[in-house]
Amino acid sequence: YLLEPSAMAVANTIQVNKDDYILDMCGAPGGKTCYLASQLNQDGLMIANDINKLRAHILASNIERFGLKNTIVTNVDPLRFSLPGFFDKVILDAPCSGEGMFRKNDEAIETWSLQKVQECAYIQRNLIDQAYKLLKKDGILVMTMFRTGHVDSRIRPVYKRGADNGRCHYRPELCRNDVKVQHKSHTGRNEKES
Repeated sequence: YLLEPSAMAVANTIQVNKDDYILDMCGAPGGKTCYLASQLNQDGLMIANDINKLRAHILASNIERFGLKNTIVTNVDPLRFSLPGFFDKVILDAPCSGEGMFRKNDEAIETWSLQKVQECAYIQRNLIDQAYKLLKKDGILVMTMFRTGHVDSRIRPVYKRGADNGRCHYRPELCRNDVKVQHKSHTGRNEKES
């Protein structure tokens, strides 16, 4: 399985402890999942998920081809994961409006719309909230997205537990000290680290 260079750039930035519990929330086709899971020992666990059944099958096929024994593939809405405080690391390659595919896929251009951008921004916010809830204290959330300057790529999540049961807040004046947040674009550049 050949890992996309953009995925490898992100995967290389994540320091994996051999016994980490890692969730790849939107894992297909599986490049980052395979690379990171291969660094775990028998005490570590990778859960790789994709909401789309076909993509989850592709994910499972690539994981099987890679020979990973410490990896579980799921096909669920990531907002339904009910494992609060379980993961050391959560990788979120959030769905985006597809502008990064313009150079490779004419259909991406034809299906693009401002409404799609706004829908993706809404989905991303919800996924970030969920990822935050799934992290252990001092866990690391790594979020990747193709950055183009539109609404879906301007999310700047900064985390702080509030009186509203730990919901994430998206205000720059807030911070959360017990979770490290790394933002990497698909170009591999550090977008924000806190």
